[in-house]
Amino acid sequence: MHNQATEHLLSQFEASWKMIRSAIDNISLVKFHTSYGEWYYSQNLYHIIETMDFYSRGSPDEMSWGQRAGYNWDDVQNVEDDILPLLSKQLMTDYLREMEVVITDILKPISTKELFSKDGFHWFESIFHKYIYLLRHNQHHIGELSLVLRILDEKPAKWT
Repeated sequence: MHNQATEHLLSQFEASWKMIRSAIDNISLVKFHTSYGEWYYSQNLYHIIETMDFYSRGSPDEMSWGQRAGYNWDDVQNVEDDILPLLSKQLMTDYLREMEVVITDILKPISTKELFSKDGFHWFESIFHKYIYLLRHNQHHIGELSLVLRILDEKPAKWT
């Protein structure tokens, strides 16, 4: 079924995924775990992708944060010791590719009626609202990553 709303959503997600891939590719390995404020570059990348995983589910109760990287967020004592060693560019690339497939598989066949219905994320008015929020969330953090790339004299993520 042709759904123009989901086609537009997917085109914007595809552009953001290209920017995330650029942010992964453009950071050198020696700067991958650079900290800024309370965040680390690699941790922010993981957060963007993991949040796509979270919101692509039908309910907020279906996910264990940190699981894809091999940690349980509730058990983290120190980000540098407990999380950063588990984060790699390969993990980010693979996880992003998985989320691209998941989100595409959810949005491509969805009807307009389904898109504007609610799911288990009770704080959103509709599935559409949830995915618009997710796009804004992604762009916020992609902007942070691009700033850090500039500060570190690395090539910024390419705008698409």
